[in-house]
Amino acid sequence: MNLKIYISRVYLLIVHILKIDFYIDSKTLEIKKKLMKEIAIDKKKIIFSFSKSLKQSNQVIETIELGKGSTVTHLRKRKVCDIAKNSSVNKKIGKIIHNLSKFNNAKNILEIGTSLGISTVYLSTASSCSKVTTLEGCENTSNIALNNFNRFSIDNINLIKGNFSFTLDEVLEKTESFDLIFFDGNHSKIDTLNYFNKCLKKINSKSIFVFDDISWSIEMKSAWNQIIKHDMVTLSFSFFRVGVLFFKKDLKNKNYNFLQ
Repeated sequence: MNLKIYISRVYLLIVHILKIDFYIDSKTLEIKKKLMKEIAIDKKKIIFSFSKSLKQSNQVIETIELGKGSTVTHLRKRKVCDIAKNSSVNKKIGKIIHNLSKFNNAKNILEIGTSLGISTVYLSTASSCSKVTTLEGCENTSNIALNNFNRFSIDNINLIKGNFSFTLDEVLEKTESFDLIFFDGNHSKIDTLNYFNKCLKKINSKSIFVFDDISWSIEMKSAWNQIIKHDMVTLSFSFFRVGVLFFKKDLKNKNYNFLQ
């Protein structure tokens, strides 16, 4: 099935389920329709150029894997182009998080796991009024990301370097709530559940959590299955390799699985 058609169907389903609860007048219904359109041309160019520059870079850097690391290679010295190919979100996942951010009109976004910053750019270009706080444990990859944010004049991103065990607590302490949180860092069950439970304290009525790589390992599958059963989760979707959570209290408690 064509990628555009598949993504459109997924979002049509989400909107169909949520429209009664999220939208109450013609103006907001019109906003809903706009969410189904393609990314604006200028933003698509930024995302394309940003991603392309990384995928063509033969620069070699030393990476530090503080979590489960990559299933593709465990070498500490890696080419930037290989990291962009194997350890960063692809176009499919990027469009999902971009459109979910637009869908939610997310102004305050948290990303746990910057890597080279490709996913960060998808999040940051969803709205002109959004602010993205992104955490990265590997200094060399975060430096690549930061240099490219500056190169492409993307100024609504705050990149924080350091171990998630410390930086996440600091960010959560300083922030009242997040409209969207993208989990793409340490892919262990214990840490994923730990990050989830900590971030639950910072949700608001429209918050959305997005988890990447929920089928990455037995541990991640187990973590996801435990997360969707949490009492505060009112609606969940799982498609491609992504899991999406909603917390709006008047939604029906259901899980829609498109992984098969």
